[in-house]
Amino acid sequence: MNPSRLLVIVPAPLHGAPDTPARLPRKVLRPLAGRPLLEHVVSTAAGVVDHRSQIVVVSEDDEVALVAERLGCKAVVDERSTKNGETWDRLLYDIVIGEERNGAAFDAVLLLRPSAPLIIPADVRGAVEMMVGDSYDSVLSATEETHHAWARVNGRYVPDFGVLPQGERPGELYRETGAFVVSRRDAIREDRFVGANVGLSLVPASRAIDITSPHEWWICERLKQRRRLVFVVAGNTSIGMGHIYRSLQLAHEINNHEVSFVCLADSRLAHDVISAGGYLSVLAQPGEALESTVLAQAPDMVVNDFLDTTAEYVQSLRDAGAQVVNFEDLGSGAAIADLVVNELYMQQSPLPNHRVGPGYFCIREEFLSARPSPPRDPAREVLITYGGTDSENLTARTLQVIWPEAARRGMRVSIVTGIGYEHETELVRVLASINSDDVRLANGTKRMSDFMERADIAFSGSGRTLFELATMRVPAVVMACNAREEQHPFASSHSGFRYLGRHDHVSDDDLRKAFTDLADNPEERRSMYHELSRFDFQHGKQRVVSELSATLGVALR
Repeated sequence: MNPSRLLVIVPAPLHGAPDTPARLPRKVLRPLAGRPLLEHVVSTAAGVVDHRSQIVVVSEDDEVALVAERLGCKAVVDERSTKNGETWDRLLYDIVIGEERNGAAFDAVLLLRPSAPLIIPADVRGAVEMMVGDSYDSVLSATEETHHAWARVNGRYVPDFGVLPQGERPGELYRETGAFVVSRRDAIREDRFVGANVGLSLVPASRAIDITSPHEWWICERLKQRRRLVFVVAGNTSIGMGHIYRSLQLAHEINNHEVSFVCLADSRLAHDVISAGGYLSVLAQPGEALESTVLAQAPDMVVNDFLDTTAEYVQSLRDAGAQVVNFEDLGSGAAIADLVVNELYMQQSPLPNHRVGPGYFCIREEFLSARPSPPRDPAREVLITYGGTDSENLTARTLQVIWPEAARRGMRVSIVTGIGYEHETELVRVLASINSDDVRLANGTKRMSDFMERADIAFSGSGRTLFELATMRVPAVVMACNAREEQHPFASSHSGFRYLGRHDHVSDDDLRKAFTDLADNPEERRSMYHELSRFDFQHGKQRVVSELSATLGVALR
């Protein structure tokens, strides 16, 4: 729906809604986290309309009207704002009619209450889209009721509210939050604002608080002091899983503030993985400007982890007041971001806002307690792993090339594929042709460090897996999986790895020879092992967290 055809009405009686159990003196003008409560809801409303003139604040108090006008909104002073029932419905209807008589035209009307100050524009936009897409007359804010409810009916306590027969109990229960209601214009009448066909738009519990008491005010005061960090992430079969895993690692470190994710439109894989991890994730829609989706989350900081950004995109985030941190960014946006972290690239003269080099690699927790195994002679096991997706299926190719040589030497082969791997059918065919107990396959394992502890030689792409192999001091044969990986210098900058170049420039003979050279030369493997021992990535993640904290200006834990 066009944002210019949405009218927002903010009910703002000075002391709060008349049906509030414990009314708070001067509630809508009382400061919450340094700003009047009314200002919080106006800021949210401004994020879903084109202009603040589409926002009408209605109150019985002229001081509230003055504040509303100074915030750029229209104001209506009417004693009916303190009433309930049909009187209140008629007031809403009169406001809509009054705006239309002044020449405005609306497809929908949003009732947005100040008592729910944690609501963000994205919550409201989702409700409007739901109303339009599912043809509801009205959509109300709600949250899942996770507590088992009981009611007293005819002197007895009955579960599940006791209003439905045993076979008709709902599988899910929802609680209306009171934050907002949006209705189609043609559903609004003199005696009703909510239409007959009602939908529920679910709000996360962390934003569902409706202030009805000093206790809830205290909670919102503390929650409003938190910062909101939005990770913008890409992850699919083309670019792999590395961005997903790094963003999740950093999100796990943030305990004092709110974290959510926006996944690029072509990154359904990222959205599914992040959602399964328990985080709120929004999948950007094709054709919609990415910055619009991101800014609807009302971020204080945006962490972009999807490769190159444009200066226009970064500037739009900064203009909205968000701080911007980018990972692996070689685009024009890298010059104007607040912070850029590029652990995979080594720049000769990095900009002041850049942090570069392997010292900023975020190693997974499982490797912090893992211990490298000393070199063995003869070599007993080879590991094949090409990341979370392996779009070129280098796994199957490498297995076919090296297996005869590995079998001749009595070596085992371990294969680890990621959850984005899409060549399982071909790999299973290769495994069936080999038909050996000395070849084993694992998909999506959480025990990668175990596999590396046992490996004498590894085959890998030139992405983040190399840092894990270096941590475990495993000599590796490396091929770049794509042109972007060719720009990662870690594989070719020292003698800890045997770097062969981009995969389509490497022959099967080159691959086979690299394997036999290492398998038959324990001295070279020992030398590579000691070369890799000089790297220590145990503190990389903490360096990154510290940089994020310094940029945001608050502790993240």
